Amino acid sequence: MATERGDATATGREMSTYKQLAAGAAANLGTIVTGMMFGFSGVTLPAMMAVDHEPRVTYEEASWIGNALGTVVMFILGSILQKNWRLIAGLSVIVPVLSILVVWCFLPESPIWLLSKGRIKEAEISLKRVRNVPPDQNLPAGLQQELDAMMSYSMSQDVKKETFTEQLSYLRQPEAYKPLLILNAFTFFQHFSGCTIIMFYALSIVSDMGVNVDTYVATVVLSVARLVVVVALSYASKRFGRRALCNVSGVGMSLSLTALALFSGLMHADVIDSEEAYRFNWIPVTSLLLFVVTSSLGFFWLPASMMGELFPTKIRGSAAGFTGLMGCCLFFLVVKLYPYLKETMRYHNVFILYAVISVIGTIVMYFYLPETQGKTLAEIEQYFKSGERATRAEHKSLTSLEIHSTKEDNVSSETSRLTCN
Repeated sequence: MATERGDATATGREMSTYKQLAAGAAANLGTIVTGMMFGFSGVTLPAMMAVDHEPRVTYEEASWIGNALGTVVMFILGSILQKNWRLIAGLSVIVPVLSILVVWCFLPESPIWLLSKGRIKEAEISLKRVRNVPPDQNLPAGLQQELDAMMSYSMSQDVKKETFTEQLSYLRQPEAYKPLLILNAFTFFQHFSGCTIIMFYALSIVSDMGVNVDTYVATVVLSVARLVVVVALSYASKRFGRRALCNVSGVGMSLSLTALALFSGLMHADVIDSEEAYRFNWIPVTSLLLFVVTSSLGFFWLPASMMGELFPTKIRGSAAGFTGLMGCCLFFLVVKLYPYLKETMRYHNVFILYAVISVIGTIVMYFYLPETQGKTLAEIEQYFKSGERATRAEHKSLTSLEIHSTKEDNVSSETSRLTCN
């Protein structure tokens, strides 16, 4: 009997070990797939937002509305299904699967990329799909001119796959290394100012601050606030430009983090007891809401969104990939450091640290981040080359290379900017 019990116990332990290994493998597989998704979107989306890409993804279509909406949906599901994370994980699979099907079936290759590979017929078919021209019809005169202009541009630039050594050599040019340094610095300030971490730990922050509200409801409210701001921002960015939004975002984040640091510091020093914390719990709630709103104005989405505008064509893919990689590494570092910092430094010091980094980031971006709204690729590259705007003669020379199409065919201005790169 003892031997049988021992065998049964050993078998049970083996089954438990197998289950743990299976659970670990599933979790790691999910993490790997998620990382691949971030990698693909981190490279392709900035490239599709570039002014010389056809079809171009605009800020209205890619201002991280989907990111904010997904956060809202997950927080709502978390508040409703608090004890059923398996169902939430299962529901979360639906959107990626649908996205893959839509991209696979409906997203055409860029005509200019096909032309760069010598696939002229496929480029014509792709342009027909983009501009809703029936496959059995010839291209209208305006679109044919546009295709010819793309072809001329592709031939004149002698677009080819550059080696790694050639791309490294090009990084010595100011129009290459300056935007790379600026956007990687911006990414660092984004993560280490708390833009991403506060939304991840919003539930525990609200609870630890003594806020007497349903923490799940509070996190849903914060995520809805971010969604509203991002939706409005996709249109406001055209009117106010990137720099203004970045500056307002940095100042608002600094103020809200300072308020959180003061409140949590007074609580830690017992200047504010539990009753007073309950009476003034609107202060941390308002500060958190202000932080979410102001971070969504610029620091949360600008670093990734400006890759397609700042990086030159020659290194855009590799530069966007490197910046995305650095962003993921910084994000991993911030997520892992936060619990340790909270335990060793306490909330008020962590918020002070984030506030200081936010202030430094705002100052750095104020002096070094260029305005890209309404600028062509040639003007942006000229800015990095000389540190100044292109002169009138230079601009006239560059403009003479631009492609112009008839108003009747409503050819987009993005194509006219192709020859400026």
